[in-house]
Amino acid sequence: MVVLKVKGKSEKEIFLYETSTKSAIDEVVTEIVEMWNLRLRIKWYITNGEELAKETGCEQLKKAVEDAREYTSVEYANRRKPCEKGVLEEHIKVMRGATMIANPQDYSKDPACQW
Repeated sequence: MVVLKVKGKSEKEIFLYETSTKSAIDEVVTEIVEMWNLRLRIKWYITNGEELAKETGCEQLKKAVEDAREYTSVEYANRRKPCEKGVLEEHIKVMRGATMIANPQDYSKDPACQW
């Protein structure tokens, strides 16, 4: 197994990705790009979820935001823990569900909820 350190423009944009030495480069790059995009979605949910949690007092949303922030933090990478695509997707699902609980309206046409 190989652990890759994926960095963005700032020191706060970092995560570890674990792969095997037998994986094709194309597959690894595709997976990293998908994970990067998932992390961007999570950061969007974190920013907006904080505000909504303050307005509504929804503890489920507050907890979901805190958990997602912890998983996508620099400290998580510094503890040498790699991110997993499935876990990122699960954080999005949990935050989406908590958002719908905090603010129950029709999200079917909301572009943020289409992924």
